[in-house]
Amino acid sequence: MSGEPPSWYRSGNDGPRVLVFENGYLVDDTSILVSSSRSRALRSAAFDELKRRRTLEAVERIAQGRAREKDRELADEQERSLVARSVEVATESPKKLSEATVGALPDQLDAAAIERLKSIIAEFDKSNRQ
Repeated sequence: MSGEPPSWYRSGNDGPRVLVFENGYLVDDTSILVSSSRSRALRSAAFDELKRRRTLEAVERIAQGRAREKDRELADEQERSLVARSVEVATESPKKLSEATVGALPDQLDAAAIERLKSIIAEFDKSNRQ
């Protein structure tokens, strides 16, 4: 099942036996009768767990958003630095500009930029595997 269970599921009406597994673990079996108080307790626990998971996912999304924002700021700063250096060299001589621009790129990649590129590649690979 996914989404909302059928109307007969755990309603007391006759229906087929259903075994519910989550990550390889049996979490429900409709052939096992439970008291209404136990059913309410299990239902409450399930909703509490769902709320906890959603909260953790929301916190993770916020953290990822902040990390992306920080990465963008770092990339913008590096780009501004590269442009400023290119302008500085351009004022010295046009010949030095072409030499400096070609030679400057590898020196501009610091450890943070390399890690950022690696994480982008890893995310791309991960999304293509799914």
